[in-house]
Amino acid sequence: LQGVDYVHASTPECFADAWVVPDAQVCRKSEGPPPALFPQETCPVVLVFAAGPNAGCAQNPKGSTSRTLCARATRDYEFFRACVATAIRTGLDGMVQARCTCGLVARVSCGIYAGVHRMRINKEFVGLVNTILEEEVTLGRARGSYFEHVLIPCLLYTSPSPRDS
Repeated sequence: LQGVDYVHASTPECFADAWVVPDAQVCRKSEGPPPALFPQETCPVVLVFAAGPNAGCAQNPKGSTSRTLCARATRDYEFFRACVATAIRTGLDGMVQARCTCGLVARVSCGIYAGVHRMRINKEFVGLVNTILEEEVTLGRARGSYFEHVLIPCLLYTSPSPRDS
């Protein structure tokens, strides 16, 4: 679909694509039970998607996780980290191009796609984003200067207690 061979990716630039969806809308969602959407309570957003490296997830032999499992990222942490940085950088640059001033940066490749690198990339992620924000992108101007806020969400999952069953 994307025309990129992520399995045999040999350079971090293989992860330098961002897809921008301008003029999107999101709405509030209750946690339920049952969960409910509130389409009358919307907020305008720009959605920017970047493809991060898959270094550890191949659930179904014919599924997308198998078609994107990057062999080099699986065995080489520094390469994996460089690919994650490229995806973050590209996503932030897409936000800048779309004139976003508040960026919500997903933890790219920090979950199931991290594989054996999961603990290390999560430990280093905030510092990696900060370093990318400090990079100079135009003469004397850092990438981060284009934003009023950059947020990195951290969703904590708590398994249901036995009494909730």
